[in-house]
Amino acid sequence: MHFLIITPEKSASKRAIKKGRWSAKTVVAYVKKTFGIKIHQDTATDYLHLLGFSYKKPGKKLVKADPDKQEEFAKNLEKTENCRSPRSVTIYVDKGKIEQDALPRKGWFPKGKSAEVDSISPGKKKILFYSAVARPVGKVITMQVDRFNQKLTAKFLYKIRKELPGCRIDIVWDNAPWHGGRSVQQALSKTKIREHRLPPYSPQMNACEYFIRWAKEILSYNFCWKDLTTLKHSFRGFVASLAGKTKEVMQKCKPKMLSFCII
Repeated sequence: MHFLIITPEKSASKRAIKKGRWSAKTVVAYVKKTFGIKIHQDTATDYLHLLGFSYKKPGKKLVKADPDKQEEFAKNLEKTENCRSPRSVTIYVDKGKIEQDALPRKGWFPKGKSAEVDSISPGKKKILFYSAVARPVGKVITMQVDRFNQKLTAKFLYKIRKELPGCRIDIVWDNAPWHGGRSVQQALSKTKIREHRLPPYSPQMNACEYFIRWAKEILSYNFCWKDLTTLKHSFRGFVASLAGKTKEVMQKCKPKMLSFCII
């Protein structure tokens, strides 16, 4: 497909291909319009592979993130991790939600039949929860709520302290409005928890993001719950099952820092 190779590097079409905005169908249309050559979609796909492209689902790149601030945060947290005492933990905290309806994802379905999952169309019904991942002990702490606010955040901090008595606790979380305020600051002071605020647009640096994805994968992928009560019980059961899976929690719920290896 030499006509794609000789397309000017700075052309809009070349940039579109590089950013994954094109499908085989649009490549066929582009080739026909630009070069007057008619090709099949399979041919376009084969040549795209030869040109070094692959068909995959992209992750989001948060362009508003500041790499310098992320690196600075990582270096400061590294100092804390390097000075860790035997009874000290770093807690990563975030809010989560799991919808009652199914989250359709790729899976194995019988050939010749439509790939479908059942749904009772429950609308936007969902469970909300605070979650915390404690490293390096591999412990998960959660609290289901009806909403997120400063008083409930303070309540969750007291629960974290109750679950980890006698430990030095450093907490890593973002700048959500319910992570601030008088009640939260009082709870931090009374529980002797030291906070570390993540730089904006840095979810990959929070280990809890990976726990929430894990919970959704287990409870929500291709499955619709008949009611919220059953989903709530199943969520609690999933969290309880992690008590004996310390190594798996540590492996799956690992933040992506820029400058050092998380313990």
